Amino acid sequence: MRSTTRYWNGVNELLSMQSFEGAFRYNFAFHHYALGKTYPPGWVSGMAQGTALSVLARAYHSDQRPELLEAGNKALHFLTVPIEHGGPFTSMAYISKRRC
Repeated sequence: MRSTTRYWNGVNELLSMQSFEGAFRYNFAFHHYALGKTYPPGWVSGMAQGTALSVLARAYHSDQRPELLEAGNKALHFLTVPIEHGGPFTSMAYISKRRC
């Protein structure tokens, strides 16, 4: 299989994984060792969300399919949703309250 075929298969798989609000959610629990908090299935990684957005932007640059632009816009918008509303955006103010 050619690498471009694998790439587009991956892009299409990524599109199928995006939720209606633009999130790329994990379907397993995650225990954050530093915070001592366990996130239930459905949590979102801001870093992974940004990486998915990068893939969508590159794909759109190669092929201006409307669904790629729509998915990228949804992914970008979701990055601005505050954590208290289910998104990944946080001020990270809690870091200054922690002691090393």
